[in-house]
Amino acid sequence: MAKRNDSDRIVIHSVGDVSPRRIDYGEPPESLFAMVADRIKEADISVCQLECNLSTKGWLQYRSRPTTWYGRAHPDNVKSLVHGGFKLATHASNHCFDYGPESIVETIDVLRRNGIQVIGIGRNIQEARQPAILECKGTKFAFLDYNSV
Repeated sequence: MAKRNDSDRIVIHSVGDVSPRRIDYGEPPESLFAMVADRIKEADISVCQLECNLSTKGWLQYRSRPTTWYGRAHPDNVKSLVHGGFKLATHASNHCFDYGPESIVETIDVLRRNGIQVIGIGRNIQEARQPAILECKGTKFAFLDYNSV
C-alpha cells in the first residue's frame, strides 16, 4: 500500500445553521466570520448549512404551528459567506420555504453569482436533487442535501 503524504490530504470544513444577517442589523457582513474566516479558508472544501434565504422576494408562507423566526435576509448578506470562504451551501432546511419559491430562486441566483454552489433546493425537484460536484487534487466529491418540505 502506497503511503500518502500531506500533499495528498484533503481537508473539508463544514459548519451548520448559518444565518447571515449582519447587513440587516447595520453591521459589516465580514463581521460574521471575522474570528474564523482564516481557519475556514484553510480547508480545500468548505460547506455551510444556510438557514435563511438570501432574498427580498416572495411572501411569508402559511405555517402549521407558530414560530417566532422566519428565514429570510437581504441578498447582500451573501458577502458574509464569501468572506468566510465557503464554496458550497446546503439549504434543504426547515426554513428554506418560509417565503416561497420566488425567494428560493433568488437565493440560488445570489449564491451562484458569488461562486457558491448550492444543494437541496432548486427551480424544480430535479434541480433540487442534483448533487454538487467539487473536485480537489484530482478527487471528485459529490454532495447531496434533502428535506421533506
